[in-house]
Amino acid sequence: MTRKPAQVMKLPAGTLEAGAPADITLFDPDEKWRYDAKAGFSKSSNSPWHGQTLTGRVKTTLVAGRIVFDDGKIVG
Repeated sequence: MTRKPAQVMKLPAGTLEAGAPADITLFDPDEKWRYDAKAGFSKSSNSPWHGQTLTGRVKTTLVAGRIVFDDGKIVG
């Protein structure tokens, strides 16, 4: 899902090869959770998903090998 878009945009990304940027997302496809629009990261608090139980959740995101999102929080 990342290799071809990176190639189209001529970006040095989209692989897990040695020396490539470590851009990785850890995703739990089975986790169920309730969406709260007011607790999300969007500036808008109206959402058709508010209060809905969703399945699948991002757990951790690394950009260039640095954790930028972990356990529901942006890491700065």
